[in-house]
Amino acid sequence: DGGYGYVRLMVLRAALAAARPRRPWNPAGWYRRAGAALLLPRVWGLRLFPRSGGADQLALDEALAEVPAAARAAYVLRGLERLPDREVRRLLAAAGVTAPAAALERADAVAVPVGSRDEQLLESAEFDPCSLQARPTDLLLRRRHVRAAFT
Repeated sequence: DGGYGYVRLMVLRAALAAARPRRPWNPAGWYRRAGAALLLPRVWGLRLFPRSGGADQLALDEALAEVPAAARAAYVLRGLERLPDREVRRLLAAAGVTAPAAALERADAVAVPVGSRDEQLLESAEFDPCSLQARPTDLLLRRRHVRAAFT
């Protein structure tokens, strides 16, 4: 579908742009990050965090953290989206990756935990961006802060 492909490309570009290092002396980068942080929804007294997975998910998360963002994107496009290498290369090039073939080679080097499949791990709740847990912050500490603010 053309609409899904367009959205996938926009998400891929945004994810790769977020992974690029920012220069502290670039004022446009500071404004862009500050504006993006202000747009996120905030609820006073709640903390949002992803669901925790098992040992296999933790091992895959650590393995993915060691490779560059383009290789992580190639790994996910192959494993979760089940795209062929030719299509992954085309998407990475369209997203602005300078060496998509090298990203695919680095994605091949990601160590998958023994006895598990990539697709099962990537489809778990830990890697689902829509699956978050909400917990209240420390209620006693919050009461002390409110009490101190009114005195």
